[in-house]
Amino acid sequence: MINIFGNSRRTRRSRETSVNLDVPLLRWIGPVTTVVAFFVICGMVLSGQINLSALDRFGNDTEGSLITSTPVSLDKPLEKSADTIRIGTLCLDGFANASQVTPPQVAALANIISQFDVLALQGIDPADSSPIRLAVESLRRSGANYVANVSNPVGRAGHFQAYAMIWDDTRIISPPGSIGVVEDRSDRMLFEPMYGSFESRVGLTDGRSPLRFTLINAYAMPPSNINPAGDIAVLDDVFTSVRNYGYETTGEEDCILVGNLGVERLRLGELGQIAGIQSIAGGEGTSQHILLDPRFTSEYGGKSGQLETMPLAGIATEFPLWAELSVNEVPR
Repeated sequence: MINIFGNSRRTRRSRETSVNLDVPLLRWIGPVTTVVAFFVICGMVLSGQINLSALDRFGNDTEGSLITSTPVSLDKPLEKSADTIRIGTLCLDGFANASQVTPPQVAALANIISQFDVLALQGIDPADSSPIRLAVESLRRSGANYVANVSNPVGRAGHFQAYAMIWDDTRIISPPGSIGVVEDRSDRMLFEPMYGSFESRVGLTDGRSPLRFTLINAYAMPPSNINPAGDIAVLDDVFTSVRNYGYETTGEEDCILVGNLGVERLRLGELGQIAGIQSIAGGEGTSQHILLDPRFTSEYGGKSGQLETMPLAGIATEFPLWAELSVNEVPR
């Protein structure tokens, strides 16, 4: 965990990551079936099909529940390049209450995820991330190999949410222990950002190194009478601290901040005043951003925008943003 603020800690709600498997039916089937089921489940955990750290509760497997979801039909599969990867961000306005998420919403989210190599999500129900898990599982059953990491809840009493990082494991790797939540001991932000380091698996040509980069996944409340500057006033410290930390520990300078920041491009304040940083995707009227410094992240070739071809289907009020990066480190 990266600690960049102060010394006093506030108490936060935590969640357990244990999975309670209800198996009375297996006892009736017989000991042989029980043993087989046990090893199947263990195999799924070890292979990454079940990410225990991302699960909260499963609910009852009743007719019409999300647990009965099936492989999705990928409407417009992205023909992924061997030369570039696509990163993105999406704020899930429709997933704040997992109990109200429908199977069509899960299927629509899975289709959106399939368009990216790495996708950062905000606005997840802090008590139940099962819709995210089910979207990823449906992709895996459809033949795609995605992995999700869902954060612990962030926020204060009455205002909690969770983040997620989701990536195509055939094209992207995240080193062990490189994903976490920024530690805000001075309580300067309502929602501390999530961070994660990634590396390209594809296109390793001409002896060049694979692209390595750090994503900061942020959700900031807009300015208000209570907090005139808004959480955006702290994100410049987050960006520079995470980038400095990456450079000091691994020599990596490619740092990209994505998420719903609560303000438009012209109101980014001190974050937008960091020398060289640019909001490269989206336009006026959107509070979602992909921010980077092209001097350091020269792997960004200028291609970015909004993914307006995918139906939102009650998922979000703004289309996902995307940007393309070279799969190789560009020499500097």
